[in-house]
Amino acid sequence: WQSVMTHNWEAISQQGEIQNTVKIDKSAPGYKLATEQGCISCHGSNLQGAVGPNLVSMEDLTVKHVMDVARNGYGKMPAGQFKGSDEKLKTLAKYIVSLGGGGEGGGGEK
Repeated sequence: WQSVMTHNWEAISQQGEIQNTVKIDKSAPGYKLATEQGCISCHGSNLQGAVGPNLVSMEDLTVKHVMDVARNGYGKMPAGQFKGSDEKLKTLAKYIVSLGGGGEGGGGEK
């Protein structure tokens, strides 16, 4: 028996729910940039979150916001993390945005 005081009702309510899964295309140019730039060291090899937040579940991201965060930092992420051209940064940002929308990492722009 478990006391209702310590029972995790939120977790129970989520049991059986369909979870969105995102296919991470590790051959995509955006993923390769994420690897080269070290994004996966904080966000995980599937960008599922580790030290940094889960980038796959962020549905409201925009390309502009991702680019801004990569250059200027946000929260615990320090500025200057992305080292490269604006074109490469845009490719990376499109990739990350596409993951939040449930895409395969092709790079839709919002």
